[in-house]
Amino acid sequence: MIYEASRSVSLRPSEASWKRAERAAAWLEETIFSLLGTGMNAEGFALKKMEERIQSAGVDGMALSDLTRAFQHEDPRRRAMRLTTLKAADTIFTFHRPTPGRGGTILVHRNYLDDYQAKNLKDKVVG
Repeated sequence: MIYEASRSVSLRPSEASWKRAERAAAWLEETIFSLLGTGMNAEGFALKKMEERIQSAGVDGMALSDLTRAFQHEDPRRRAMRLTTLKAADTIFTFHRPTPGRGGTILVHRNYLDDYQAKNLKDKVVG
């Protein structure tokens, strides 16, 4: 009704106004559901942001050093606690990658776990 009233000063909704209202409702629904995944608080948002960063690395995973650089502005203890939370929830998995040097730590999102393991047979899951 609001869309129709703003368009034609009428209270009889047209199809165009109805479609506009449906698009607005779909956008709002998507926004609300994306916020629910964060617990609708700052810590939940920070966790989701970290998870998305690791997930964006795809099947190759993300080096822990790259994640640290990406979130270097945050308190190291908080960063470590968030990583621990994501691991405990089986959202991300940690692998040790052997190298001629000291080795590396790779973080893999659960969506890519099977493909990562099939592709990286020498890497060993940690914890």
